Amino acid sequence: LFEFSDSHSDDLTETEHAYVRIEGDGSRILVFAAILVVLAGVGLVALRRKRGAS
Repeated sequence: LFEFSDSHSDDLTETEHAYVRIEGDGSRILVFAAILVVLAGVGLVALRRKRGAS
């Protein structure tokens, strides 16, 4: 989706390098985000059950 045609890629700032890396691994980030959302949901359910049982 996002590509540089610059032959001097060493001149890119750290932020630009990070952006290119994130765009290149977009599908992995989506999977990781989905896993985090599921884990957060499981944690909330566990907390509610624990509070309800007390």
